Amino acid sequence: MTYRIRFDPDRAMLVIAAEGFWDRSMLDRFGDELLREMRALGATGKRFTVLADAREFPVQSIPVSAGFMGIVNRIEDGLLVPTAIVTGGGLLKLQALRVLVAPHIRVFNDYAAALAWLTESRTGMTEEQ
Repeated sequence: MTYRIRFDPDRAMLVIAAEGFWDRSMLDRFGDELLREMRALGATGKRFTVLADAREFPVQSIPVSAGFMGIVNRIEDGLLVPTAIVTGGGLLKLQALRVLVAPHIRVFNDYAAALAWLTESRTGMTEEQ
């Protein structure tokens, strides 16, 4: 598997790890699973954030890269929670910044900075978020 999605209850955080080169079918499977997980978490009414660890994820093809924004566009408004993406290099960070343009998403090269931003973001969330 080239991705893992799990919920960390101690941090109220959906943690994603991605690696390797993806094709469209992998992206579609990921998107479907991510949406299922987010909807299930949203149904609980509890606040959560998302941390995507892409440090082992190389720059992707244009169709796969653009497909990530398609996944974001499928997420319902109530589930657009603070999302930090941690990249392993400058090129992937630039690709993510170009494609993932949304007010709830931030891209980082530093894991600790991403966690700090999520912690800060979470303190400002209402219980419905």
